[in-house]
Amino acid sequence: LAAARLSYDNAAKGYADAMSGGLAGHPDARGALAWFAEALRGIPGSVVDAGCGPGHVTDYLARTGIDVYGADISPRMIEIARQTYPSLRFEVESFTAMGCADEALAGVMSFYSIVHVPGEAMPAVAREFHRVLRPGGVALLAFHEGNSRRHKSEGYGGHEMDVDVYRRPISTVSAWLREAGLGIEMTATTSPGTASSGAVVLARKPPPQ
Repeated sequence: LAAARLSYDNAAKGYADAMSGGLAGHPDARGALAWFAEALRGIPGSVVDAGCGPGHVTDYLARTGIDVYGADISPRMIEIARQTYPSLRFEVESFTAMGCADEALAGVMSFYSIVHVPGEAMPAVAREFHRVLRPGGVALLAFHEGNSRRHKSEGYGGHEMDVDVYRRPISTVSAWLREAGLGIEMTATTSPGTASSGAVVLARKPPPQ
């Protein structure tokens, strides 16, 4: 976590510049978020964009009418998000220690932000998502599809970084969520078999029996 925080503090401005176009050129991302919005219908409460970076996806969701706030481990990312989207709420938080009470949220979204979380930490992340979701609440995870790990030592304009980037099968991410007590409702793969292949898993916390 410390390495990821420092890496994205270093690269925050370059990353924000790279994301300045928002989701205009990403119909697959907009489609996944439409899934999420539809799954949230009728569930009271707010949504967290966990690992929000500079806030562009948080802003997109807010524009659709969802009550959403952004959270990220990088204080510099949160500073940029607050400056760029002053009407929205952003907090410095970790996946494994989210700053809300049990069953407080209608939804949790991680949009390509679990890609730096090692496998041994993912069960704890899934349990934390389960903890903060109210019964019937929804989690959406988007990530790089595959089965590999590479080290990233610089990025987003040549800034120094020290993070691993993981590609994972849908089956592995789905298993972590199921083990935490979430039920899988939908999965999808984008650009399968290519270097840019991505995956989306939508899961729900079961309502009371």
